[in-house]
Amino acid sequence: GNSGEDVSDGDFELYDPLASVSEPDIPAHLIIASVKPNPVAERAIVRFGIPSDGKVSITLYDVSGRVVATLADGLYTAGYHSVSLSAGAGLRSGIYFVSLQMGSETSSRKIVISR
Repeated sequence: GNSGEDVSDGDFELYDPLASVSEPDIPAHLIIASVKPNPVAERAIVRFGIPSDGKVSITLYDVSGRVVATLADGLYTAGYHSVSLSAGAGLRSGIYFVSLQMGSETSSRKIVISR
């Protein structure tokens, strides 16, 4: 019973928001792909992608800009990876920022720790 009409000459695409979207094997740029779950109660997985092999640093900052944890600091291959974040290590409820750095590039994401 669904019907529709397109009166333009432009291309169009049907989109199903429930369909799985695949990501490329190697991202085009540095990215924190996800932090799940967010808000974080005890533990979360930080998924990130890097476009080339290199040294990566992932740091957790509080809202004052203080470093509260280092989640990763080492060499990684191009592609997607994940690290664990433990909120049980004396972190209070509040807003934090996860920062991914590789060379001069950075990517960050806001997370909430809720107890």
